[in-house]
Amino acid sequence: MEANFARSCYNSRTSTPMKLPQNILGADASTVEPNGVNSNPRSSHLLAHGWRNHVEVRNGSEGVQHLPEHPGYTPNAYIGRPPPLQPVVPIPLPPLSPTIPVQTHPLITYRLHHSNVNSPILWNISLPPSTARLAAALHSAPSWPWWREVAVRPNGLPSMTIRVQGVQRPIVVFPGEVGHQISILDVMNAVYNAVRTNVVVASDAGESSTTHLIFEPGPDDGNQEVGSINAVPSDAIHRQFRGRVWWAGLRASTDEVDVWILQLQGRRRGGRH
Repeated sequence: MEANFARSCYNSRTSTPMKLPQNILGADASTVEPNGVNSNPRSSHLLAHGWRNHVEVRNGSEGVQHLPEHPGYTPNAYIGRPPPLQPVVPIPLPPLSPTIPVQTHPLITYRLHHSNVNSPILWNISLPPSTARLAAALHSAPSWPWWREVAVRPNGLPSMTIRVQGVQRPIVVFPGEVGHQISILDVMNAVYNAVRTNVVVASDAGESSTTHLIFEPGPDDGNQEVGSINAVPSDAIHRQFRGRVWWAGLRASTDEVDVWILQLQGRRRGGRH
């Protein structure tokens, strides 16, 4: 039937293709070329993939059965939202020390404050670490370089991770000043740089601008004539942390292994602001 139907659509006298009636292949019907191939891309594709036997022409009031769609396709198949993805379960990292619990130095460990007890370290994180001081009760040895104390035990840990509210990314601390050990100064430098970077990014996004800058001389490798100056937006840090800029200590996270939460506070009890 198909061969007769194709020949009837070709005029042998004019050797020109004839239009297929739209009631045969639908509104997108095209022409049949002299070689008997339908030039309509959609119809040709269907015919080439085994749909030829599905073309039926029926006379009468019922009309014509068009070329069927792909099996399994329904008009409403792609309407609406896609099915929800399976939740991704994070894989916890292995512990830094599989056998020995990791502990922070008492000077930087958060204490549950009661009475007028404060952190042993007096430090406003909007200012450089060089401004940090020990509490008066610990001034028995003024020459003690407390900032060089190892910040975490056991020795030799490759890094430590700190989170602080107001800073989106975790703060990763690596050994710096004291050989292969993470010192208290390493922790303070990492916190200071992360807080400053976070505020600079917020300022670039148009959240706020700073009118007061604190400058900290950078390392000069022994050359007193050459140095770098790092601008720190102190006022912006105060606004970003709503005035809670005083170091209160590190506590272990209850949600993540080997992660510490930096506690901050506002005006120190019984101390200077």
